Amino acid sequence: MTINGRVYRLSCEDGEEKRLLQLAKDVGARVDAFSESFGQVGENRLLLLAALRLADELLDAKTLIEKHTGSSLEALKDLKETGAKVSVKARRKAGKAKGGDQVEGLGIADRPEDLASEKKAV
Repeated sequence: MTINGRVYRLSCEDGEEKRLLQLAKDVGARVDAFSESFGQVGENRLLLLAALRLADELLDAKTLIEKHTGSSLEALKDLKETGAKVSVKARRKAGKAKGGDQVEGLGIADRPEDLASEKKAV
């Protein structure tokens, strides 16, 4: 691969060649952009600037992911709490159901006679 006119020979695992070339192309483009902006200020400096730019973008991406992951976790927590509240309301409404209504797992009578006897027992 060539970066800033210099050829670098690297090795990688089988199947990783394409990815390595893509990464080198990205680094090379960054080095070229800095070279155009600042001139040939030295290979080390250009590579350092490219590395710092990549680190900056990576940190921004991590921060964004953490922000959205945190938001997503909070949203899931809120959804779970809301679901629990809805479930309690549904159970209360189901408890007021009349005449042979059946709601699985909510303890509502199978027959109107059972419903009447449950009302007396309460």
